[in-house]
Amino acid sequence: MPVTFHVNDRRSVTGLNFQLDRWMTYDVRAVLEQIHSTNVRIALATENSIGGTMATTRVAVAKDNHMAGTSDFGTWGRYTEIPVEKMTADQKKAYEFTMKSRGQVPGPYKIWLQNPKLIEVMVPLGAYYQGHSSLSKAEIEIATNLTNGRWLAAYSNYEHEKIAEKDGGLPPEKVEALIAGLPTHFDDPRQQVVYEVSSALLAPRVVPMGLYRRAVSLLGHQGLTDLTVLLGYFTSVSLSLMAYDVPSSAIGLQR
Repeated sequence: MPVTFHVNDRRSVTGLNFQLDRWMTYDVRAVLEQIHSTNVRIALATENSIGGTMATTRVAVAKDNHMAGTSDFGTWGRYTEIPVEKMTADQKKAYEFTMKSRGQVPGPYKIWLQNPKLIEVMVPLGAYYQGHSSLSKAEIEIATNLTNGRWLAAYSNYEHEKIAEKDGGLPPEKVEALIAGLPTHFDDPRQQVVYEVSSALLAPRVVPMGLYRRAVSLLGHQGLTDLTVLLGYFTSVSLSLMAYDVPSSAIGLQR
């Protein structure tokens, strides 16, 4: 039976006739024979089509850890994550600190774990925007998607497009406009001023006095400072993901 494979990898793997980010159809037996004869690990998730004659299979291909030194790419873009059992005492403490606060090690935190001192700062800041700031979830996602779109970070754009719709309750067409840099408008005055201030700062352009006054009137100084720091936080997120070339389809090390 033929299957269609999507390879979550940034290189061709020796012995496998796969190309980056393309969908191709192969005979199952032939593919499995190639996989068996090479030193790779794979993750499969299969969904049968309506007809039942084809299967769509997602394949994540990665070199074994001991071969990571021969490749420019690891488990998370260019970064090879450290298994918990191989972490230093400080890294394990940072991992546990992140898990306790966030319940997971999300996106850029997988990379930041290598810098335990930085984690001590970034975890509380990220957690602050998980329901503790003066901004609503919709307002946060407006600013976040504008920032991600500005910096072209594949992984965070993909993740927050979904989050903005599901958790932020924003219409898909508006989220798409935020990411693509297309004009849009929000009926809620607070959401609109978040959109306008964020757009100006990310362009970058000067925030004119009239816009500043409207922002303070609607958000207060607490809200405006929450917004500006949020833009900086997600700029850090985006730049980290870009520097380590993390693709939108990244899976990461399963812990």
